[in-house]
Amino acid sequence: MGKTRLLAYPINEGLVVTPKGRAVIWRDYQWNTGEIERSWLVDPSSISGSEVTIRPSPLKRNDFPPSSSTSRNGS
Repeated sequence: MGKTRLLAYPINEGLVVTPKGRAVIWRDYQWNTGEIERSWLVDPSSISGSEVTIRPSPLKRNDFPPSSSTSRNGS
């Protein structure tokens, strides 16, 4: 059985410049399983790929508490 996804932390952000300033349009998260998932904060069809600047997330893995595994089998 594969690992259960318990903890994800942000690793990258997609930014665009708007008349009001910079806006985050998506974030990539890495799960404790190693899987990476993108979370869109706006409709992706409304953004041109050439407008997006990718930057590492300002939050780092060390900013999050360590995950703990708890035995659930009663032993």
